[in-house]
Amino acid sequence: MFTLQKLNVVKVVNSEFKKDRLMKMGFVEIQVPQLSSNDTDYKTMDYKDIKSLATDKGINTFKMKKEDIINALVQLEE
Repeated sequence: MFTLQKLNVVKVVNSEFKKDRLMKMGFVEIQVPQLSSNDTDYKTMDYKDIKSLATDKGINTFKMKKEDIINALVQLEE
């Protein structure tokens, strides 16, 4: 997974081709700290951050509560 940023837009892609295409458009690669798989870490995160993380991992978070998103993330890691 590659994380790229241009101004306030952040994109996460999973292939070198997509990464190169975004870099040609002015995006730069950034390093994102990895989270541990401990669900107590999720509980300390803000709703917006945890929703963004879940979306990046392919979870549809539409109309989900924070607890439901945490459960989905934990199940994904198992």
